[in-house]
Amino acid sequence: MKRLLRLNLLLLIILLSACDKDKLCENEAFCAEIDGKRWWPSSAGDFKSSPLTAKLLYGDSVLAIRASSGSDRIYFSILDGNTITIKNYVLSDTLSRGYYDKSIASDEFETDTDYTGILSINEINKSKKTVAGTFHFKARNSTTGEVADITNGSFNTIYVEY
Repeated sequence: MKRLLRLNLLLLIILLSACDKDKLCENEAFCAEIDGKRWWPSSAGDFKSSPLTAKLLYGDSVLAIRASSGSDRIYFSILDGNTITIKNYVLSDTLSRGYYDKSIASDEFETDTDYTGILSINEINKSKKTVAGTFHFKARNSTTGEVADITNGSFNTIYVEY
């Protein structure tokens, strides 16, 4: 019996150590990498603020998602001339943009003509009011010229209509 227990324990340890670390965001409402480091939204102890918000605005033609952890924020908005649908949207210097703030007061990064990205809507369920997709973008601080690389981003969350 002890031998069987040890064998099962060893098998469990092997299975846990073999988990694919790239799937850390698989069951998360929002996750990304900022310059190669994993990042998740967090309320950071502030019970009054929501670390993740998603809004569908102006007759379903604009989607805006904001995630924050302390003073760090990732947010993006996309504009479709008609209705937000399942497709890829370019984040650049137009009305569809990506942003990253290292702190609320300064260090603001945003996409522009040289630093762009893609936001892919993979699923939108209007009856359940959920939206899911992936994103990546490079954003530049216009003051310092520093570039932030936001990669491996994913979201699967409920949205509110305005």
